[in-house]
Order: sequence, then C-alpha cells, then structure tokens
Amino acid sequence: SLKKTNPELVLTAFAFRSETSFAAGVRPDNSPINDLKVRQAMQMALDLETIASTYFRGWAEWKPMGVNGTGLKGYAIPFDEWPAEVKKGYMYNPEGAEKLLDEAGYPRGADGIRFKTVLNHLDRWDLAYRELVAAYWGKIGIDVEIREMDGSNYGAIIRERTYEGVIDSNPGYEWNPLGQIAWFKSDSGWNPPNIQDPVYDAMVEAAQAATTTEEQQKLIIEADMYVIKNHWYIWGGRAPQFNVNQPWLIGYNGEMQMGNMDFNGVFARLWIDQDLKKEMGF
Repeated sequence: SLKKTNPELVLTAFAFRSETSFAAGVRPDNSPINDLKVRQAMQMALDLETIASTYFRGWAEWKPMGVNGTGLKGYAIPFDEWPAEVKKGYMYNPEGAEKLLDEAGYPRGADGIRFKTVLNHLDRWDLAYRELVAAYWGKIGIDVEIREMDGSNYGAIIRERTYEGVIDSNPGYEWNPLGQIAWFKSDSGWNPPNIQDPVYDAMVEAAQAATTTEEQQKLIIEADMYVIKNHWYIWGGRAPQFNVNQPWLIGYNGEMQMGNMDFNGVFARLWIDQDLKKEMGF
C-alpha cells in the first residue's frame, strides 16, 4: 500500500528469523504436547506453501528450518537436503496428522475434539496469523485457546518454564549459530521448548569444545538436525519485515533493522542528495 501511494519509496525486505513459529513445550507435565507424535501431527496439519502464497502473498519462506537459518552457510542444512523421512514430518498431510493423533491415543470425541491446548501469543506479533494456525489445528481435532500477553509476561513464562501448550518463538535465526543451539541446553536460562535432554547437552558441549571451524560446523549441524527430528519447534514460515526510505537518502542499504536507527547503522556514511530531492518535487 505504501508503494501504491508513494511509488518513489525504496523498500528493503529482510528476514533473520521466523516470527511465525512456535516452541512446543516438552516438559513432562505439558501433556499432550510433550508427545513427539502430537508435535509432528501439529506440524503436518499446517499447509505452509498455501499460507506463504496466500496469507503472506508470496513473501514468506515456507521451507522449514531448524533453530539456525539456512542463510548461515555451513551451519545449517537446507530443507531440500534433509533426509526424506525427516522432510515427510514437515509436509502438509492432514490425513497423516490424524493418524498420528489416533496412534498417540487422542481419538476424536463426540464433539470432534481430540484435546484442548493453548497457544501463548506475544502481542507485538501478528494475531491474525495465529488465528489462522489455530483453525488449521482445529481441522484435525485440536481445540486451541490463544492467550495474548505482553513481553514481560511472555519472557517470564519461558524463563520459569510454566507455560501450557505451545508458545511464539523464533527458529530460522541467522545470528550466532553456536549460541543459538546452546539455548536448549538443560541449564540455559532461555530455553523456549523447555528441553532437558542429556544427549543434546553433550552435542552442544562437543560443539563448544571444537578446535576447528570445520569440526564445529559439523557438530552444530548435528545438533540442529536433532532439534528438527524431535519437532521441538512447529515451523510456520519466515515472513520478512521491511525497511523503508526515500531514494535521496544515500549510503543506506536497508541495514538498520526493525526501525531502530541506531542498529547496525553507520551515520557517517549517510547523506541527503538535495538535488535529487528537489528534482522529485520534495
């Protein structure tokens, strides 16, 4: 809509993480989300390609990622290269999802509902998208209550490991790949899926102790694939945000993210082309 009203504007799309995915709490008391078949069924119930092409109008990356985004070359395996059996668990298959829920011991009741759960939603992100996802889950018999909350409450229930169901979270990150896999160590203060897994802990510790880049990359990929296989996240696509500037702002390449003009910006390199500004009638 901005481009329609102001065609001169320069829009720069950027996406460094998914803000449309969910951590699936796997604590022993968070039933039935702590059941791998249930998490896989919830993933298979989402038509990621259709959501990307319709709701996100073709802008979103639908292909699943682990905690590390595929832009981190050498630290993550692109979806097309995942083992076939792993890819299968991330493809749209509502009939297969229903079968998994039956196998997990959650048949449909007389009202068509298998079980009820909660989607904990951070209020600064897109509520309408969460409603769409809840509707997909409703089709396979999962009744979802969306609980919207502010940032302080959202952070508290992650750190305290007290939330029910699933919670907004951010796989597909493209920051520090070693730091990102360390989030899920048992002793981590920020562990959105509530993981307590000694096998995974050992993987992270091995990656932290690696003495070469090549060894560390291999170990990080193994840890990331462990996250993927266990469906600790329910992938929902990665939609971009946009930075917007006037064409006469010279030296700017869209690198100041999320509207923060002090984030990754070098002000000494920016200047206003006054002649171009006048030529355009401003």
